[in-house]
Amino acid sequence: AARDMYLKPGGLMMPSTSDIIVAPFTDETLFNEQNTKSNFWENSAFYGIDLSPLAEKAKQENMSQAVVGYFSSDILISCDKAKHVIDFRTVSLKEL
Repeated sequence: AARDMYLKPGGLMMPSTSDIIVAPFTDETLFNEQNTKSNFWENSAFYGIDLSPLAEKAKQENMSQAVVGYFSSDILISCDKAKHVIDFRTVSLKEL
């Protein structure tokens, strides 16, 4: 890792830690945005090519991608959450 190759002993890592928090939520606007992205594949006449057989797989692929960002707590559908802390000063590539 670059940290092991280039960071001097006692050097400063910024950020030094990160929190990953996972929680169930619902957001109709975000769902519609993600769903719209796969609509391209429903095209049955794209320069003479029928792309529609790929539409379902494209939708599955798009909807299975992680959504990263900040969200209001108003969209949470449960108080349950999981938190994982990463210490960039000590984490190995294998642990990531």
